[in-house]
Amino acid sequence: MKKLHIKNICLSVACLMAAGGVISTFTYNNSKSIRVDASVSLTGSGTADDPYKIGDRGTLEKFRDIVNGSNGETQNDSAYAILTNSFDAGYTESNQWIPFNRYKGVFDGQDYKISGLCMNTNNTNAAFVLVLDSSGEINNLTVGGSFKATDSNNSSAGGLASINFGRITRCTNEATITGACSVGGIAGKNWNYIGSCANKGQVISTSSSSDQYNACGGIVGYMSVYGNDYPASRVENSYNLGSITVGRVAGGIVGYPRSNYSKNVAVKNSFNMGALDSGGSANYKGAIAGNNYNSNYSDNYYLDTSYTAAVKGGTKSGCTSLTIDQFKVQSNFSNWDFANIWRLTENDDYPVLRHPLTEAKEFASSFINQTGTICSSGGESADHSEALSNIWSTLNTAWNGLSSGAKTILNDGGSEGADATIADFYERYCHIVDRYGDDFAFSGGPVVQNAGNRIFNNSIAENDGSIIVIVTISVSSAIALVGLCFLKRKRSRS
Repeated sequence: MKKLHIKNICLSVACLMAAGGVISTFTYNNSKSIRVDASVSLTGSGTADDPYKIGDRGTLEKFRDIVNGSNGETQNDSAYAILTNSFDAGYTESNQWIPFNRYKGVFDGQDYKISGLCMNTNNTNAAFVLVLDSSGEINNLTVGGSFKATDSNNSSAGGLASINFGRITRCTNEATITGACSVGGIAGKNWNYIGSCANKGQVISTSSSSDQYNACGGIVGYMSVYGNDYPASRVENSYNLGSITVGRVAGGIVGYPRSNYSKNVAVKNSFNMGALDSGGSANYKGAIAGNNYNSNYSDNYYLDTSYTAAVKGGTKSGCTSLTIDQFKVQSNFSNWDFANIWRLTENDDYPVLRHPLTEAKEFASSFINQTGTICSSGGESADHSEALSNIWSTLNTAWNGLSSGAKTILNDGGSEGADATIADFYERYCHIVDRYGDDFAFSGGPVVQNAGNRIFNNSIAENDGSIIVIVTISVSSAIALVGLCFLKRKRSRS
């Protein structure tokens, strides 16, 4: 996974949007044509350290053309890319999304969303990416819209990938997924790893066949081992809230998980609260999985009001039913990591997945806001010690509640990594000067050594002058904030 780099200066990133330019037209699998502005350019070079930056439909299409080697672009199907913001791509039935064919790079959505994706094909596959290669990754991305593949001959439809050989992590599907064969909210077929993902979109199977591939699931339709030299596929730490309209084979998490080549596929630490609506036609149906062949299940949960079985055939070890009230109690989820992967507001809601980058953004914003509150309190002779102490306490509590992933992001480049403290973060990003331009040096975190000046933890000494706290935080354009705080105290210049 790509490491996020924090700069010591604040960056302002804007995606370039070309005005005018040459318009070209091409088609995919006999679907309706899409217009591409050939003059759009991408910032970045497509490497891990300098990924392409995507912020609108034009730059998304440009990157797609690079990956596919289409529309005159030199192919680079291993290119890296990040989203810089959420946007509505605006595709329709008459102007459809043309997907990435086979992707071998790393696409990091940075917890942003691409909505307005639309693909309706009478051919084999439909998804944001058709085939995610074994070296490919899609991380931290939400997609919305509609994907439909109506060919019943071994087709696959999914929100993120139609067929996954790589890794899909911390992704969410909000699109409606329809297919006649393997249909899943995240992927139609999974041959490798899907983790920390959620489906909130409707999943619809139009199949009337009980063939093993004709399965639909909230996360994955069909999951197995591709070959003897391939890993056992698995889904973990994921959940489904979307309704599932069943053809013949359906599961709340995976339609049909099938072990093969003496390797057991696995479904673990996941839950389903979505309804399975079969209309009486399904002959393989389960709250966690539909059909089943020697697959492993551990610490999975499902809402007890909607299903007759966890896995087709009855109860299954590793799959437990809970009432809606039991879903709101953390202690009911055995062996789940609520410090770093899941989050639950006790007695209020069901578990949700933590997103470290979003946590990091929210903490950075809170940090700026908290330090900024001092600016408006009191006059030059006001004693800010109590306010400073309260702010430090608030920030320290918030820091201790962060996942290890969020702490690592915020302390990127620091040797402490996930063990970093709020003092390490403060020392890293706060530059402090007095009104005469004198720098204050740090020692042991948020303690300023100069004539007894202390920003946090202690009071401001009587000989303090005006202190300016400048906070700059930047994480690969995902976090780019500046806080400016003036602490005013009377002091004569000697």
